[in-house]
Amino acid sequence: MNTIKFNIDKLKNYGILYLSLPLFLFCVLWLKLYIALPILLIFIYIIIRLLRRKGTAGDNILELNLPAIILIILAVLFWCYTSGIGGGFYQSWDQHFKNATFRDLINFKWPVIYERYNIGLVYYFGIWIVPALMGKLVIFLGFSKNVAWIFANIFLYLWCSLGLLLSMLLLCSYCKCHKFLKVLMLLAVFMAFSSPDIIGHFIVNGIYFTGNIEWWSVDFALRSNTTSIFWAYNQAIPLWLAGSLFLEAGKEKYIPLVLVLTLFYSPFCAIGLVPFYFYFILMYIKKKVSENNKKDIVSYFINIENVFAYLVILPILYLFYTSNTSVGSGLRLIWQQFNMSFMSTVFIEYVLFICIEVLTLFFCLLIIDRHNVYIYISCISILLLSMVIIGEGTEVAFRISATMPAVFFLSVVSIKELSEIKKINYKAYILGALILIGAITPLMEYARAANAIRQNRSLAVVADSIRSYNSKFADHNFAADNIDEKFFYKYMANYK
Repeated sequence: MNTIKFNIDKLKNYGILYLSLPLFLFCVLWLKLYIALPILLIFIYIIIRLLRRKGTAGDNILELNLPAIILIILAVLFWCYTSGIGGGFYQSWDQHFKNATFRDLINFKWPVIYERYNIGLVYYFGIWIVPALMGKLVIFLGFSKNVAWIFANIFLYLWCSLGLLLSMLLLCSYCKCHKFLKVLMLLAVFMAFSSPDIIGHFIVNGIYFTGNIEWWSVDFALRSNTTSIFWAYNQAIPLWLAGSLFLEAGKEKYIPLVLVLTLFYSPFCAIGLVPFYFYFILMYIKKKVSENNKKDIVSYFINIENVFAYLVILPILYLFYTSNTSVGSGLRLIWQQFNMSFMSTVFIEYVLFICIEVLTLFFCLLIIDRHNVYIYISCISILLLSMVIIGEGTEVAFRISATMPAVFFLSVVSIKELSEIKKINYKAYILGALILIGAITPLMEYARAANAIRQNRSLAVVADSIRSYNSKFADHNFAADNIDEKFFYKYMANYK
């Protein structure tokens, strides 16, 4: 049967370019010329270096037959479509806010400023930059804003599909899923993977199903992969690509750059990647020390890509994000916000959440492979990050987004373990049961979508009531007020 070969080093290069392009456009089109021009030149130099970089090994090839490739493409297109990306299918409630962000990026001059209210759009909108630019091009060509919105949404769907396709190909390489059935298993498990929410939901709510069972513990939750793409595709798809780049050996020197690039798509997900980042750094240093190769250790930290990421891009993003109004609420731990006294409601919620969701995953996967470091890092990071609140009130955005990387790595661990099972044994039964129980969560997402489609008698149940943040009462999570007083807008943004 005919096969197609993918050079993994080139796929990794394409992945880094995919993550880089929106940030490149942001720096060039949002910042003052004296800042944007040097960044433009450095970006071009890094891209040339990246494309000229030689592969790490001649046999670093992913070989897939045509049916497997078609399966991956169809699965990616299906998943992106049914998550509501592009507006052709049911959209989750959170898309009201995301569609408003996307529309303002299309309709307003960059940087997006609501001059009447002295407010600026400040959010992690990396996923929408390239599609929004395509929408602006349509308006420039003389078409209406409605036509531009439709075109930009089509391009958004294709752009997200491309990012997800790169992620799946890299995961096929890492998990050694080269045959059709193994590729099918990888796609099915990745889409189905979740913590066992149904157990906690049954204990707390009985057999009553609300359509979204992840929030059975009210203030704590782990997003399944499907929930992530339904509710936060702007964070999930770049995160999965970044995580896939982390996993693939041979690009160690680019891991710091990838981490900083992830900040533009989701600062919370980037924080969730930090424990894995330090692990990869330590493994790289250990490897080079054993080889008595100190020169490579120095070049790991001191090279144009990483110096540029840490000393240029990181400060820019820090100043941009800290101009957001909600950042003023600061960082708090859960016991500073909630009544966490013994046997209080929130205390019981948290204990049940840890026992049912985190420890169940930990012990089941530990039985299967107690030497897998990703299991320990993932579960410890969930324990720590689920205690943190950033934003106003009891905001859950940080806790559910910062733990998404851990869920990603645990799903990859499960896929890799399944792909290596030679015969059915107790490990296969444990892993199979864990995945099947967890799969109820994404199934409920699709059941909720089907119910909304039935009620509205339309596939395209679009969540688009906010329309724009051009308002005195713009949501603080998406805006910076009094921008004339913010350092980013006074000295860096191409404004006034």
